[in-house]
Amino acid sequence: MGNNIEPELNQLPRVYQKLIDDRAELDRQLHVLLKELVFENRYTLHPSMLDELAHEETNSFLSFLSSGDQHEVFTHGQSRVDIGLGDRTILALASKLRKFCWDRLHKQDLQLFHSALSGVDMYTASYIEGYMNKMEAQILRDQEQMRLALSAALDRQRQELHIKNQAIHTYTHGIMLTDLNSKITYVNPAFIEMWGYDDFDQVLEADTLQFWGTANLDEFLKTLHESAGRQIELKGVRKDGSAFDAIISASFIKDEQSQPVGIMAFFIDTTERNQLEAQLQRAQKMEALGTLAGGVAHDLNNTLSGVISYPEILLLDLPEDSPLRKPIQAIHSSGQKMAAIVKDLLTLARRGVAATKVLNLNHIISNYLLSPEFERLNDFYPSLKLHTRLDRD
Repeated sequence: MGNNIEPELNQLPRVYQKLIDDRAELDRQLHVLLKELVFENRYTLHPSMLDELAHEETNSFLSFLSSGDQHEVFTHGQSRVDIGLGDRTILALASKLRKFCWDRLHKQDLQLFHSALSGVDMYTASYIEGYMNKMEAQILRDQEQMRLALSAALDRQRQELHIKNQAIHTYTHGIMLTDLNSKITYVNPAFIEMWGYDDFDQVLEADTLQFWGTANLDEFLKTLHESAGRQIELKGVRKDGSAFDAIISASFIKDEQSQPVGIMAFFIDTTERNQLEAQLQRAQKMEALGTLAGGVAHDLNNTLSGVISYPEILLLDLPEDSPLRKPIQAIHSSGQKMAAIVKDLLTLARRGVAATKVLNLNHIISNYLLSPEFERLNDFYPSLKLHTRLDRD
């Protein structure tokens, strides 16, 4: 486990103690969310399942906070595939957990709140990893079953129509069938929607090679001949010009003599998963930057203590008309400005949580006109005169 993740895991039991008393409220919120998304799932969730499902999600999250067991979360994510829970619902659950932690911790303990959000991110990453692991395995298993079924169905038109209508047509990921010349023979509705077309006729008018992510069909077919199948990462461009990421699993459709007669490909949209991975990488970079800034700030604070405190002591013993008073005050003022910079570094180390206060602009201007920086400007430009006319309010 990485050095940045382990300290966060050590804080999770404290987060658990803060949230455990609100278990019933989290159950209620997740039930409401699942009820709103009941028709977004691969299989429609029956209303009688929602209470039990919300309770399972609550137990999974709180159990992770208590134990930090990411493998248990991975296994939980795998189980969600079997009940048909969609990836959109999983992301919505993660968002709800973040808001739940925000509502209860951000005004109490900022460090603990940050640990809670890191915990949610780790929980979500393991959850999605398990979900995608099971989903991809299921897709590969379904692909092989459908390949064998379609090969036999080429000589039996009724069975082919049944398989297309019942299996391919309702499949949640894109499917495309072509002949060996890359002429499209069938695409399912999910494929049409993925590429932003209105109907099958528009797909037929498009350049088929763009769907394979290649400009050389012979090379693509050669690769399929050399292996049982091929997976391709594709940067797709929809009809309206918008881009998306996808993984293509392609293989031959073979006849009874095991001769290729066509190509079948599955298209899985991975845009959201890639965005989550990018967000996780950015969060890890910010974690490292915050740690560095915090260490520098604490070291500077130790050095500045003398720069700020000793001038204060000297000023107490100097008479008001002493010529040394003004230079010592300048040293003290510079030390305070450096302390403000250190405070900004500490703010960065706490991930951008900054305190705000109302300032008087007249005071800011007046203090600047008395500062060594302004006196130095006057020395550089003696012919320039500055006049101020400040409003009382």
